[in-house]
Amino acid sequence: MSGCFPVSGLRCLSKDGGMAAQGAPRFLLTFDFDETIVDENSDDSIVRAAPGQRLPESLRATYREGFYNEYMQRVFKYLGEQGVRP
Repeated sequence: MSGCFPVSGLRCLSKDGGMAAQGAPRFLLTFDFDETIVDENSDDSIVRAAPGQRLPESLRATYREGFYNEYMQRVFKYLGEQGVRP
């Protein structure tokens, strides 16, 4: 990857396993194991992490079929801005 997703407030690890330096590109990797090794839909888990366990309508309205990854980037950005931490 040559870029970084602008997700605010989330930490990432550097290639050597230590914390990334300030200003270094940050990456958030997610794995989707819905109903396989995780016995639930991870989309539901993400929503439960949001304040009030609900995403704002203005954010939900940005979903477009075929652009799920872009939508989830916005969701993770929102969660980071709200102070949600792993």
